[in-house]
Amino acid sequence: MKSKNLSSKRLISTCISAGVVIAMLGVASVDAKDTDIYLKTPQVSRDDSPDILILLDNSGSMESNSITTTPAYDATTTYSGGYDSTRIYWRTTSGSDLLGDIPTSTTRWFPAANNKCTASLENLGNTAAATGYYATDHVVGWIWKTSGGSTSSTQGRWNNLSGGNNSDGNAKMADVECMNDNPADAGAGNTYLTYSNNSNLNYTSRYTSVVGNKLDLSTFNTPTLYSGNYLNYKANPPASTSQTRMEIARAAVNTIIDSNKGVRFGLMVFNRNNTTPNGGRVLMRIDTMTDNRRAAMKSIVNGITGYADSPTNSQQNYTPLAESLWEAYRYFSGGAVDYGNPSPAQILNRTRAPKNLPAPPTQTPIVRTEEPTAPLGAPTQPMAPGWRQPSMPQTKTVPMRPRSGMVARRPISLLLRTADPPMTTLPMPTFTP
Repeated sequence: MKSKNLSSKRLISTCISAGVVIAMLGVASVDAKDTDIYLKTPQVSRDDSPDILILLDNSGSMESNSITTTPAYDATTTYSGGYDSTRIYWRTTSGSDLLGDIPTSTTRWFPAANNKCTASLENLGNTAAATGYYATDHVVGWIWKTSGGSTSSTQGRWNNLSGGNNSDGNAKMADVECMNDNPADAGAGNTYLTYSNNSNLNYTSRYTSVVGNKLDLSTFNTPTLYSGNYLNYKANPPASTSQTRMEIARAAVNTIIDSNKGVRFGLMVFNRNNTTPNGGRVLMRIDTMTDNRRAAMKSIVNGITGYADSPTNSQQNYTPLAESLWEAYRYFSGGAVDYGNPSPAQILNRTRAPKNLPAPPTQTPIVRTEEPTAPLGAPTQPMAPGWRQPSMPQTKTVPMRPRSGMVARRPISLLLRTADPPMTTLPMPTFTP
């Protein structure tokens, strides 16, 4: 009976062991990467937009000095002149005398319809993004074969650009191609420009899909191509305009505000600084830029001048750059207002809006040993009412009595980071001398 019970136990043990092995065979190995954690969907919504405080120079010199500028080329405008806007012109030099290199009588042109260089089409087109010229690319043209003064209509070869007509009146050149399109050209359903051992070939065979038969375009010239409309602009530029540096700066700041939708902006200017107040002040706090806030900030920018009270030279502002940067530092660091309170009437929305940042799951003490930014023992300035929540650590110093034979060091600050903003202090431990 005892022997039978042992046999039954062995059978059960064997079945269990076999089941474990079978189960293990059915489990595939899984390798987890350290970076997999970053692929999880975030559970907390947060604002990671950059904070930018614009300090607009509103010193008096911004009003007194004017700058004369010529309006930039606008491809959506048709400029009048002696150049044909349906042509593409070129030159192989890079001197400053553009119109001297390409006079209106030049033969260095080809119909814009023959331009097969796709990479150049945007620059030479008539959209707002067009620059009017295209450079630094190897460009070739299909040059027709001539025989006895007659131009062939079926044979030719790829070569450097050649303008004008042959003696029989027919154009020397047909299609124009470039290296930036090779291999990317879909001409004739193929991808590469081809050649025939420096001899002519049929026009219908000017492309190939055989890599070994492609033309090496790097051996050809790199001319600069110009649209006829751009050359008319250079020959007859629009009337120049004169603007103060302040007008130009205001336009530039408004462009920055409009063009950067994912940035939180604030606005700061100089105080007068003749006697007091010195430094600069924050006109609008850093905050998320809604459409209404964007319009409000641009309205304030448009009203900023280089004069403290009235537009007279005797009331011009100075340039307190150092004090203004100090005030900007105090703004970002959560310090008290130093130079930024010239008068209650000049203060607008001073509190920097906090971002939607999640609090960390645990409170981790951080020991700071770096040098403090203010002298030891300096009095603490009170926070100005309505200024801002501090975004940098608030600290307490704990005097440490040096042991015998040791040199006294700067105090150590023990901080607890809870969120940004603000910073919360840890309870200070008691040290026994």
